[in-house]
Amino acid sequence: MIGRKGGRWLLERPGPFLRQRQKVLESGTPFFERHGSKAVFFGRFILGLRVWASWLAGATHMHWRSFVLWNALGGVTWATAIGLIAYFLGHSASNAIEAFGLYGLAAVAIALITGVVVHRRHRRAQEAGAPDGDSSRSRRPADVGELPGD
Repeated sequence: MIGRKGGRWLLERPGPFLRQRQKVLESGTPFFERHGSKAVFFGRFILGLRVWASWLAGATHMHWRSFVLWNALGGVTWATAIGLIAYFLGHSASNAIEAFGLYGLAAVAIALITGVVVHRRHRRAQEAGAPDGDSSRSRRPADVGELPGD
């Protein structure tokens, strides 16, 4: 109801980011006409989309019965999935602690954290264009005065 009554007004009012907000409406209206029910349902599972899907559904005047149905189904499905995941992970964690002890579990956690940190550093280095340490691969023939065919 909030998105339906005030969402379009907020997106169309003058102020900062007016062009970007108008583009959201221009692309959001046809999107919600075709995929509104899917966006509302799957919006429950994607961080950030949960809020924007409901606001945009109201701002684009999605039929309220369809919104309520898909929002409720998405909420029930999300809650069930999260509950089951927590149950099975909790049960698995309990079994892992019994089998390997707290030190084994801590070692696995440290290994996972180290892997994530190393992966992020490597990805940042690639994005920054840093060479991998082998200067012969990073040199281009034009840099040293050679012709491409040499």
